[in-house]
Amino acid sequence: MHITHFTPECAPFAKVGGLADVVIGLSKELVRQSHSVDIFIPFYPFAKHHLPPLIKMEENVQFQFGCEKVTANVHKSIYEGIHIYLVDLDSQSNFFQRDRIYGFDDDVRRFLCFVKASLDLLAALKKNPPIIHLHDWPTAVTPILFDEVKRALKRPAFLLTVHNLSYQGITPYDALEDAGLFSQIACKYLEDLYIPYRFNLLLGGLKACDHITTVSPTYAKEIETVELGRGLHEIFLKRQKEFTGILNGLDPLEIERYIEISTEVKARNLEKILELKSQMKQKLTTELGLNPKGSPWLISVTRLVEQKAPHLIYEAAKHVLSKGGVFILVGLDGDHHVRKLFTELEETWQHTNRVRIVFGFNPKLAEQLFSAADFCIVPSYFEPCGLTQLYSLYFATIPIVRKTGGLNDTVFDLADATPKNPINGYTFLDADIEGVNWIVGRALAEFLTPSYRERQKNACKVDISWTNSTKAYLEVYKKITSF
Repeated sequence: MHITHFTPECAPFAKVGGLADVVIGLSKELVRQSHSVDIFIPFYPFAKHHLPPLIKMEENVQFQFGCEKVTANVHKSIYEGIHIYLVDLDSQSNFFQRDRIYGFDDDVRRFLCFVKASLDLLAALKKNPPIIHLHDWPTAVTPILFDEVKRALKRPAFLLTVHNLSYQGITPYDALEDAGLFSQIACKYLEDLYIPYRFNLLLGGLKACDHITTVSPTYAKEIETVELGRGLHEIFLKRQKEFTGILNGLDPLEIERYIEISTEVKARNLEKILELKSQMKQKLTTELGLNPKGSPWLISVTRLVEQKAPHLIYEAAKHVLSKGGVFILVGLDGDHHVRKLFTELEETWQHTNRVRIVFGFNPKLAEQLFSAADFCIVPSYFEPCGLTQLYSLYFATIPIVRKTGGLNDTVFDLADATPKNPINGYTFLDADIEGVNWIVGRALAEFLTPSYRERQKNACKVDISWTNSTKAYLEVYKKITSF
């Protein structure tokens, strides 16, 4: 089967979050199973530094986008057997010649232009894929744009994966007009369910695509509710028969990018994993200047946004520090108040040398911490899938998580363990200070006991590969393409 992805992110060369890991992990596994994969992604200036040599293709397209004339060139690279097409937009707005992927006032226009260019380039490259796999709001509008213009292409099947419902691509009409979305049908697809003359790219894609997936079975159920559906729960309920929750996997090469991992560790040998944990703990103790007597280690590797409940991470940190343990944070984003909270925590406990706060993107340190730590805290208010707990389980670092989304599908405690899913972590339900203190206290009390060791043994049995997830995606692909 041939699968084409339209995506705003793809690890390791254009990554903000888990979306990028899903695209590359799924694509690699599809290639391993003898399927062919193309990925269309904007040509970010930083992407070329992380890819094999690029070849500029002869084909290009020109089109009007609002008041601008845009020329779209395409550069190709082959990465791990995957054909990567970087779409280079030449226009006055310099849509993607910027230092980051998101966060600009014209984000909607940028990605509308990317999708329009990608569809035109498919024709120019004489490609007619049977399926186009779309990811989140930046590419959700693709089936509507495809249908707006008569093309020399057979209409492909469109699968839309929702990675995080918090971001939907809300826009006034002028951006749609710039992209050539004039028809009543297009506007009906895209118009907000509750606010007239406001348009929603994700909503339009959810209505127009042939099938919807999201990144865990529990999150699929959660977003059918008013509480977590972010105003779109009615669409998911209406399309239940064309809606599937598929749990993410992890790409082994991403796990092993910064650490030399033995064959025994890869084979999930607990004794060898514990040896690696001891070695990495000694290494980081020296490098970070930590108190060697501090124990246990609790880590958090996260974006410091509201979804991740940073104030609950802060409470967990205070709890472990008060018990003589070590807390280390690698935190991305976060507003001034959140950063100040953790900065003051470090200042308060700095005399103990048992706390380290690292702000910013530091994947090397993050991976080292996953391998060295004893516990990892993930108290998210909602979590579509979550990769942090999967990295933790790989290294027998016991996750302490709130029962939501993909955390609920991967981490099991006494109350919800089964023979198929034995206990491998600590879970709690109430997203408040009392809840997090209760679960952290329980985990610390059981550290190094037979109960803790049992969780480590079971962590080594968890299948975090893409094999089963890819099988589920292939079933969806075949269903919507009638193979």
